[in-house]
Amino acid sequence: MTHKYIKTVKSDVFYVGFPAKILEQVLGKAKVKGWKIEREERKVQIITGQEVTEKQFEEWARPFAAPIAPMEPEEVKASGQAQIIEQIRRFPIMEKTPLETQQF
Repeated sequence: MTHKYIKTVKSDVFYVGFPAKILEQVLGKAKVKGWKIEREERKVQIITGQEVTEKQFEEWARPFAAPIAPMEPEEVKASGQAQIIEQIRRFPIMEKTPLETQQF
Protein backbone atom coordinates (compact mmCIF):
# COMPACT_ATOMS: atom_id res chain seq x y z
CA MET A 1 0.00 0.00 0.00
CA THR A 2 1.23 3.47 -0.82
CA HIS A 3 0.23 6.69 0.87
CA LYS A 4 0.79 10.18 -0.46
CA TYR A 5 -0.51 13.63 0.34
CA ILE A 6 -1.69 15.18 -2.93
CA LYS A 7 -1.53 18.98 -2.80
CA THR A 8 -3.91 19.55 -5.70
CA VAL A 9 -6.75 17.74 -3.92
CA LYS A 10 -5.50 18.65 -0.42
CA SER A 11 -5.98 15.11 0.77
CA ASP A 12 -4.19 11.91 1.64
CA VAL A 13 -4.49 9.28 -1.08
CA PHE A 14 -3.99 5.56 -0.46
CA TYR A 15 -3.50 3.03 -3.23
CA VAL A 16 -2.18 -0.44 -3.80
CA GLY A 17 -0.60 -2.15 -6.75
CA PHE A 18 1.41 -5.19 -7.70
CA PRO A 19 3.19 -6.58 -10.77
CA ALA A 20 0.95 -7.51 -13.70
CA LYS A 21 2.48 -10.99 -13.78
CA ILE A 22 0.72 -11.93 -10.51
CA LEU A 23 -2.62 -10.28 -11.36
CA GLU A 24 -4.36 -13.57 -12.18
CA GLN A 25 -3.10 -15.08 -8.93
CA VAL A 26 -4.51 -12.12 -6.95
CA LEU A 27 -7.82 -12.29 -8.84
CA GLY A 28 -8.03 -16.01 -8.14
CA LYS A 29 -7.72 -15.35 -4.42
CA ALA A 30 -10.37 -12.64 -4.68
CA LYS A 31 -12.76 -15.03 -6.45
CA VAL A 32 -12.27 -17.66 -3.73
CA LYS A 33 -13.34 -15.04 -1.18
CA GLY A 34 -16.44 -14.26 -3.23
CA TRP A 35 -15.38 -10.72 -4.12
CA LYS A 36 -16.66 -9.04 -7.27
CA ILE A 37 -14.13 -8.23 -10.01
CA GLU A 38 -14.68 -5.42 -12.50
CA ARG A 39 -12.36 -4.97 -15.47
CA GLU A 40 -11.96 -1.93 -17.66
CA GLU A 41 -9.40 -1.20 -20.36
CA ARG A 42 -6.40 -0.57 -18.06
CA LYS A 43 -8.02 -0.95 -14.66
CA VAL A 44 -9.13 -3.83 -12.48
CA GLN A 45 -11.23 -3.30 -9.38
CA ILE A 46 -11.83 -5.84 -6.65
CA ILE A 47 -14.99 -5.07 -4.72
CA THR A 48 -15.17 -6.77 -1.36
CA GLY A 49 -18.67 -5.68 -0.43
CA GLN A 50 -17.48 -4.72 3.03
CA GLU A 51 -18.84 -1.37 4.13
CA VAL A 52 -16.37 0.95 5.84
CA THR A 53 -17.66 3.96 7.73
CA GLU A 54 -15.88 7.30 7.55
CA LYS A 55 -14.93 6.92 11.23
CA GLN A 56 -13.38 3.47 10.61
CA PHE A 57 -11.40 4.83 7.68
CA GLU A 58 -10.14 7.82 9.69
CA GLU A 59 -9.01 5.51 12.52
CA TRP A 60 -7.23 3.25 10.01
CA ALA A 61 -5.54 6.18 8.22
CA ARG A 62 -4.54 8.15 11.33
CA PRO A 63 -1.06 6.57 11.75
CA PHE A 64 -0.17 7.41 8.15
CA ALA A 65 -1.03 11.08 8.52
CA ALA A 66 0.67 11.55 11.90
CA PRO A 67 3.20 14.38 11.84
CA ILE A 68 6.84 13.38 12.09
CA ALA A 69 8.95 15.20 14.67
CA PRO A 70 12.11 16.85 13.30
CA MET A 71 15.34 14.97 14.04
CA GLU A 72 18.83 16.10 14.88
CA PRO A 73 21.38 15.74 12.01
CA GLU A 74 23.00 12.61 13.49
CA GLU A 75 19.58 11.03 14.00
CA VAL A 76 18.67 11.79 10.41
CA LYS A 77 21.84 10.13 9.14
CA ALA A 78 21.35 7.01 11.29
CA SER A 79 17.64 6.89 10.55
CA GLY A 80 18.22 7.31 6.80
CA GLN A 81 20.70 4.44 6.75
CA ALA A 82 18.33 2.25 8.74
CA GLN A 83 15.46 3.09 6.40
CA ILE A 84 17.50 2.22 3.32
CA ILE A 85 18.56 -1.08 4.83
CA GLU A 86 14.94 -1.83 5.76
CA GLN A 87 13.71 -0.97 2.24
CA ILE A 88 16.30 -3.29 0.72
CA ARG A 89 15.43 -6.03 3.18
CA ARG A 90 11.69 -5.77 2.39
CA PHE A 91 12.04 -5.47 -1.39
CA PRO A 92 9.95 -8.31 -2.93
CA ILE A 93 12.55 -9.35 -5.49
CA MET A 94 10.70 -12.57 -6.40
CA GLU A 95 7.67 -10.54 -7.52
CA LYS A 96 9.57 -7.92 -9.54
CA THR A 97 10.87 -7.88 -13.08
CA PRO A 98 14.59 -7.36 -13.71
CA LEU A 99 13.86 -3.80 -14.84
CA GLU A 100 11.85 -3.02 -11.70
CA THR A 101 14.69 -4.42 -9.60
CA GLN A 102 17.23 -2.28 -11.42
CA GLN A 103 15.07 0.83 -10.96
CA PHE A 104 14.75 0.12 -7.25
